[in-house]
Amino acid sequence: MYSKEELNKWLEKYIKSHPHEEITIQKLAAFSNISRYTWYRQKELVEEIRKINATPITINADNSLEFPTARQIVKGCRTEEQLIKAIQNLIDIVNQLKVANSKANINKLREANARLSVQVKERDDMIRRLQAQIDAKILASLPSLTPEEVINSMDAGNFKKQFNALFEGIGSTDDGKGN
Repeated sequence: MYSKEELNKWLEKYIKSHPHEEITIQKLAAFSNISRYTWYRQKELVEEIRKINATPITINADNSLEFPTARQIVKGCRTEEQLIKAIQNLIDIVNQLKVANSKANINKLREANARLSVQVKERDDMIRRLQAQIDAKILASLPSLTPEEVINSMDAGNFKKQFNALFEGIGSTDDGKGN
């Protein structure tokens, strides 16, 4: 006797190895070497198989790289309306791919990429120039000290006095004495 879980696993294996095909108990029995009577005893599975077979095939290029064959589409559609929808869906996907891969579209994307690359280079150059200007201003605001004077001026109280130009406008409680 097979459990429902075991039969479900066989059903999943069958679906993976026979995508887009109608599922029948006879095919499942031959595939799994499990008696068709065992399959028929599981009423829930028989109902699930019926629902799977009734579900129309949908074609979606985003989710799958593999399209069904024409035979699979025709077999998967139970009504003419389902067949028309499946074919229209396929035509829509082909049209989207055609537009996306058109030479004009590719050329537009290449031109946009070239423009953006130039803008990035210009902005990088501007950032380098601004950084150099900032560095020059910082260096200009530093007092010229000998190494000996720098060592002697390491007192925190002298720091703000010596680098007053850097601290102008910072801190409104400045009493002018470096405190």
